[in-house]
Amino acid sequence: MSDEPILDPAPLKTLASFGSEIPQEMIALFEEEMAIRIRGLEAALASGNIEEARIHAHSARGGGGNLGLKRFAEVASAAEHAAKDGDLAALPALVAQLRDLYAPSLEALRTEFPA
Repeated sequence: MSDEPILDPAPLKTLASFGSEIPQEMIALFEEEMAIRIRGLEAALASGNIEEARIHAHSARGGGGNLGLKRFAEVASAAEHAAKDGDLAALPALVAQLRDLYAPSLEALRTEFPA
C-alpha cells in the first residue's frame, strides 16, 4: 500500500462550496455504494466473472477518487487493471485490501466532515 494519506479533503471541500450538505450526502453515498461494490467484487471473483469484477473495481476507483480517498482509489485502480489483464491471481488480495480500507476511509471522511 502506498504512503499516500487516506484522505485528501480538497475535493469535498470544493463541493461544499456549492452547498454545505453536499459532503454529508457524498459520504452517505460512499458508505452505501462502496459496500455494494466490494460485495459485487467478491461475488464476481467467486463466479469467475472477470468483466463484472472490472466494472465494480472501476466504480470503486471513481467513487473513492472523487472523494479524495487516495489509497482506496489506488487499490481499486489496481484491481481494475488486474481484471482488465485477466489476472485472477492478483484480484483476491486487492479486493481484501479494499475491504480493509473501507472502514478507515469512511472514518476519515466522517472525521474531516462531521455531521
